[in-house]
Amino acid sequence: MSTEGAPGASVAPKNGLGTTALVLGVIGTVLGLLPLLAVVAMALGVLGLVFGGIGLKRVSAKAATNKGVTIAGLVLSLAALVLGIVGCAALDRATDELPDTIVGSDAEDDVTVGEIEEVEGVPDMYGVDFTVENSFEEARDYDITFSWVDAEGERINDPVHVFLNDVPPGGEAVATEQDILDTEPAVIELEEVKASRTS
Repeated sequence: MSTEGAPGASVAPKNGLGTTALVLGVIGTVLGLLPLLAVVAMALGVLGLVFGGIGLKRVSAKAATNKGVTIAGLVLSLAALVLGIVGCAALDRATDELPDTIVGSDAEDDVTVGEIEEVEGVPDMYGVDFTVENSFEEARDYDITFSWVDAEGERINDPVHVFLNDVPPGGEAVATEQDILDTEPAVIELEEVKASRTS
């Protein structure tokens, strides 16, 4: 004889949302300790609060029995949300504190100078490639100042500027400079490299 729907029949508690809130809160709190993952922590915290809130309503309606787990999920989800907000603020502040223009070895390390080559069909014209690999966390404009130098170490001309604009973070760009020179160049001498934040 079926007892479905009969008075007094036991109903399994709906504890899933409270447990989900706890899991999201734990993961979100851990990720919230890492500023780079602050946005993920915030999202998990919000979801945990939503699930925890619904789970707590089920506890109040006696449809769920895991009150302690649900409250713990709410607390940890709130912590994840707060840590995420703090992490985003710290990351934003750290980015703002980066100098707009970086000059010197930090910028020069991003630049690779190619081999000097004669330009075919054009007398006394020489060319060289400059390859930039942006090691910074935001797009940069590069201003490379260099001189052509002969075999005796003497500069052949006035310093030349090469520009590579809007190089994305982790990206690469190549520029070629070609000049007509009175003397055959032997090496390239980097005078200065500027890496400016793209406006």
